[in-house]
Amino acid sequence: MKSVGLLLKFSLRHLVRQGWQTILLIIGILLGVAVVIAIDYANESSKKAISLSTQSITGKATHQILASGSGIPEEYFAEMVRNGVFNEASPVIEGYVNVSEFDQQAILILGIDPLLDFPFRQYYGDDDSQLNQLISIISEPNTGIIAQDLADEFDLQLGDVINYIFEGKPGKLKIVGFISTDEPIAKESLKGMIIVDISTAQSAFNKIGILDRIELIINEPKEETIIKNQLPSGLVLRSTSEQNQQLSNMVGAFQLNLTALSLLALVVGGFLIYNTMTFSVIQRRELIGLYRSIGFYRSEIFFMIIFEALVIGLIGTIFGVLVGIALGRETVNLILQTINDLYYVTTVKSVSIPSVSVIKGILLGIFATILVSIPPAIEATQVTPRTAKIRSGYEGKVRKNLIILSFLGVMLFFISYYLLYSPYFQNLWWSFGATLLVVIGFSIFAALGLFLILPILSKVLKKYFGLIPGMAARELYRSLSRTAVAVSSLMVAVSVTIGMAMMINSFRYTVSIWLRETLAGDIYISVPNQFSNRSSAYIDQESVRSIYEYPEINKIDTLLTTNGISDFGDLQINVITNDEIAYERIFTKIGAPTENIWNNLLLEKILIAEPLANRFDLDINDVLPIETPAGKVGFEIIGIFSDYTSSQGYIMMTRSVFEKYWKNEEITAISINLDKDKNVNDAVREIKSRVGQNNQQLLVRSNQNLRDDVMVVFDRTFAITNALRFIATMVSFIGILSATLIILLDRKREFGMLKAIGFRQKELNQLVLTETGLMGFFAGIFAIPTGIVISLILVYVINLRSFGWTIQFYLDFWSISQGVIIAMVAAFIAAIYPLNRLNKLKPIQVIRDE
Repeated sequence: MKSVGLLLKFSLRHLVRQGWQTILLIIGILLGVAVVIAIDYANESSKKAISLSTQSITGKATHQILASGSGIPEEYFAEMVRNGVFNEASPVIEGYVNVSEFDQQAILILGIDPLLDFPFRQYYGDDDSQLNQLISIISEPNTGIIAQDLADEFDLQLGDVINYIFEGKPGKLKIVGFISTDEPIAKESLKGMIIVDISTAQSAFNKIGILDRIELIINEPKEETIIKNQLPSGLVLRSTSEQNQQLSNMVGAFQLNLTALSLLALVVGGFLIYNTMTFSVIQRRELIGLYRSIGFYRSEIFFMIIFEALVIGLIGTIFGVLVGIALGRETVNLILQTINDLYYVTTVKSVSIPSVSVIKGILLGIFATILVSIPPAIEATQVTPRTAKIRSGYEGKVRKNLIILSFLGVMLFFISYYLLYSPYFQNLWWSFGATLLVVIGFSIFAALGLFLILPILSKVLKKYFGLIPGMAARELYRSLSRTAVAVSSLMVAVSVTIGMAMMINSFRYTVSIWLRETLAGDIYISVPNQFSNRSSAYIDQESVRSIYEYPEINKIDTLLTTNGISDFGDLQINVITNDEIAYERIFTKIGAPTENIWNNLLLEKILIAEPLANRFDLDINDVLPIETPAGKVGFEIIGIFSDYTSSQGYIMMTRSVFEKYWKNEEITAISINLDKDKNVNDAVREIKSRVGQNNQQLLVRSNQNLRDDVMVVFDRTFAITNALRFIATMVSFIGILSATLIILLDRKREFGMLKAIGFRQKELNQLVLTETGLMGFFAGIFAIPTGIVISLILVYVINLRSFGWTIQFYLDFWSISQGVIIAMVAAFIAAIYPLNRLNKLKPIQVIRDE
């Protein structure tokens, strides 16, 4: 035990003496752990926010009755209640509005029948005073009750009037009551809603005589069967657990992607730890040999190295947790905004810190640190008193192992290819695991590349650039045990930043091409405040008439977006009038000539977006059955087109086909083609003036402005990925800095001897800068193919499986150049401190030490 305690003291003393090295390593671990915790914190928080939002909507209901493509007639609900079919049922109307008094945040207006709804919501509690509050909204129209916490936050009193905007139309609600609860989940849910009487909601949302859904509490299977038998065409009965599972599946792939990308940053940090711990062993070979000669066991040497890693890991993880929590508070807002843009409107904005995220971060940080320290620790146990001072023998062993490792690298590539494309490994985690194997394989071949290139490069540099450059390359080859580990680790760090950057730029490039192809009109008109991509906002008929009466229109097309229900799950239906649609879409598959597509659509065939085809595993000529008021109808798929508005996808059908089965003549958006001589900006101003006289605000935009708005949402969606890329870049920068510092400081005696035999300071500086520049250069060059392969996997495998999008790969030379520049700049910066030390180095000190 005394020997173990002595070794631990030696370890701590070593960490203190190598202060800069230890600090840089701690920072690397800190950033890796912080990113993992921040993303996991944000993911767990967003899951909780979605759960709270859905609970605030579904309450204690076990089932819901939903309509496909239209609302539920009030008469149906009344008839079922009269006939005793529904035992516990609550009709619901809902809509998201912007409230000026609440800083324009999205608020859910929940329209309910207070007497029927009381058993359904847990935030009502058992207090009769809450029921009295609810009943007060029946007696006076355009009134509502809000959470006491919300009222306190914005200093609202009973009788105050709040102003909201729904589908571009202004409205007012008088506050006639406050509701509160001590239950934490319900308390947070309440802060995102206003509860009104169902008639007030029908009036506000222009749904007179219509219900959005009917919530039910069903306790017996027999009761469920009776209700199903009483359902008219176009209505379906769904369990709330099934609805919530659909939502979880929608958001799950997005969150999994973020988690995996955050783990990439930790992988980069892991390589940094491996790099440093390996150097630590190489630096102390003689010292370890001395420990062995005085009686320390191999197991004690192993424990010493692991203990050092554990100390560094603990310190880095503790600080990483603190930084991760701070980052997570900001990241959760970005993730919730992206979920609002792509999937689902959440009204819950703040949640408590998930303890599970902190625990995950701590375990990952410590486990990853110890795991990557095991190989260096094993290497340390192989040092014997006899071999400790024989440097050439160790270098020979490293070169021999490189040949063996090359076969391992080839095997890793084959395994990763199988994991990526085998039908047995379709889960995303296998894809990310394959990506990690590819990275490890390339790191092995980077070391092999140095082994093959450096001897040749040394001769070339000596012949054309003189002795010192050739000497620098030869020295890197002589110390391959240090150089190979450093360059391989730095290559991994830089390649991750290159791969992520190229994936984002490929996506951006694809979306910009898609926008040019699909937004063919001159002006696009829609309703504002569409919080998510499944908004059902309609344009007033009065505004529609004003737009149609505008002169100098060459062509006008309309769009209706509504929700449908199929055997596969919920879907979005886009109802179109544009007979040129086949020429304005990029098809991945098509079942008829382009010129015949429209005629096929008129014959009750449909087009579907690629994400929907992938989600439901559909192909051209397949039949997609959809619930309609006329019964279930099968629509044949005539084409599959690229689309990036939603990872859920949608179908397209013509207005004439839609109106054959649904009674809905509303319009969601209008596209206008102007006469050739008409100026677009002038037309936008004139149309804005026309529709501005009506009661509904509309967004009137040129298609160029619409493209810009889409790209804003795109950039907002990838803000987190860019942040992860930046942090990975920071980790790689620290890795280059740390590795170069260690190598140069470890060679202090060698440089001292060079000065002693007559090397001038200028020549020594040139030697050091050439060596560091070559290390940075090779790390950057080897990172290029690795980064390209990472981006190819992200583009063609991971994104396709996550979101159903086929992205066009874009070879971005700036991202590649950026990676090489980062590696070389960091290497040169890392040389500043050692050069300063070397300049002050007295040769006599080195000779005396020797």
